[in-house]
Amino acid sequence: MKKFVFIFLCCILFLFFICFPHAAVSASKQGLRLWFTQILPALLPFCVLSYVILRSEILPKKFSTCYIVLCGFLFGFPIGCKLTADFYSSNYISREKASALCCFTNNLSPIFVITAIQEILQLPLSPVYVFLIYGIPFLYGMSMLLLYHRTPSSTQKETASRFHMDMQIIDAGIIHGFETLIKICGYIILFSIFCEMLQTLPFPAHWFSLAATGFLEVTNGVALLSTSACTRQIKSLLAVLFLSWGGLSGIFQVSSILHQTGLSLRNYVLQKIILLLLTVGCCIPLLFLGILI
Repeated sequence: MKKFVFIFLCCILFLFFICFPHAAVSASKQGLRLWFTQILPALLPFCVLSYVILRSEILPKKFSTCYIVLCGFLFGFPIGCKLTADFYSSNYISREKASALCCFTNNLSPIFVITAIQEILQLPLSPVYVFLIYGIPFLYGMSMLLLYHRTPSSTQKETASRFHMDMQIIDAGIIHGFETLIKICGYIILFSIFCEMLQTLPFPAHWFSLAATGFLEVTNGVALLSTSACTRQIKSLLAVLFLSWGGLSGIFQVSSILHQTGLSLRNYVLQKIILLLLTVGCCIPLLFLGILI
């Protein structure tokens, strides 16, 4: 089944490049521009710094969880997952804790969310959006961490850290950061082409193209939502769902980070779906009450 799906997608991409070469190249440029102007300058310095902090052992292990949660929520996707994978591979955190952390700390950055809601969608930024996009994952994740903390098997032996620093650590951090971000660049370009394909092909219903684009890649989904004829309430609902889900592109990026750690991608996807359902469950009554507008 996987082989059939892979061959089918390759054929679709190949035909799209032949039939719509200008649209395909334009989508590739758009994805590359997004990566070069926003992702690379924002995340590369932090990736290098986090690698240096981890390898120099300057951070005590007991503060690892707090560090991952803080940086994951502040700097946004995919920092939470990347830090979790690195700290787990270095035996700073247990497998159970790593499985929980990578699911709820891997959200979009506050800067991106504010820009998407206020500037792109022209919606008022209220505390309701903050709760739906960040509050629900935080409360869900904290409950999971408390559950694992009470499990005796999840405890991890604390060992003393020995600080050490040299230029080799910094050099390795730079290479490590570029390696991670280049993989992300490839997925952003690939899914930008898929999104352009959905907007180029003549689908009978505009809502299908809109929902599918937001499901695939959040940046293109938000941009398409801003030009749609949806009502203000529906636009608010879809904006929260797109921003909470993060796109299928994000899941593929997470897969490239987790595949060498042994952490379960299936568990990550399952937890993201649970968080999305919880968000939907909170959005519906807020819409009826007129709070989410």
